[in-house]
Amino acid sequence: MAVVYSSSALIKKAVKWIPAGLVDPTDFDNYIYQAESLIDESMGKVARGAGADFVFDAKSHGIIQRAATAIGAFYAITYNVSAFPLLEESEMGANLLFYDQLRALTLLSDTRVSDFLQDFSSTVTTLTYSSAALVKKAVKYMHADLLTADIETFIFQAEGLVDAVMRKTARGDAADFTFSATKHGLLQRAATSIAAFYCVTYDPASHPLLESGEMSCNLLYYSQLRDLNLLSDIRVVDHLSSL
Repeated sequence: MAVVYSSSALIKKAVKWIPAGLVDPTDFDNYIYQAESLIDESMGKVARGAGADFVFDAKSHGIIQRAATAIGAFYAITYNVSAFPLLEESEMGANLLFYDQLRALTLLSDTRVSDFLQDFSSTVTTLTYSSAALVKKAVKYMHADLLTADIETFIFQAEGLVDAVMRKTARGDAADFTFSATKHGLLQRAATSIAAFYCVTYDPASHPLLESGEMSCNLLYYSQLRDLNLLSDIRVVDHLSSL
């Protein structure tokens, strides 16, 4: 069975400094298979292979894609932490990916979230809550390797995370409510901060100083943490739905 939730290409866009010696795609696929099993056990459900509980869709189930990618990238850099130019950057990269996957796995272990993902019936084809232009205005320094298409992939992952927290969606053809940038700024900022965080995680050393890269990660992390905490409150989600 082929890998489903992520790919070697996605792992290579999650972190810049992939150690030499890893065979593409064999080694990356092995990491992804391990990550997929971890995710399935966390959900208590399977979205891959024959007899799946539901069918994985990258644009609809961005939280699953990001979890598998972050875990796979974490395994890759664990192979040789010296692949980074600085050991401090290696430690930062590992920590960012670890907390990224920990948050996703904690959410996926919540039956209410896994049930929401299983029942997700809205067909998502385009970005809704944010855009590459907004992400580029959330953080100045991001690596030139990250193309607009890469940033948009991060946004789909971020939007999937936002939906999982709310257990509702304002995306696609069967949305629970209609997204409006003027009314739902909280959703826009949450998705933008998360996607910008993924951009900085790719290579914090893109900042003039590694310390400023670390500061950007912290600011973006705490911004999204605040927003997601609000969006986990059903009263807040009900209010947004009514606007």
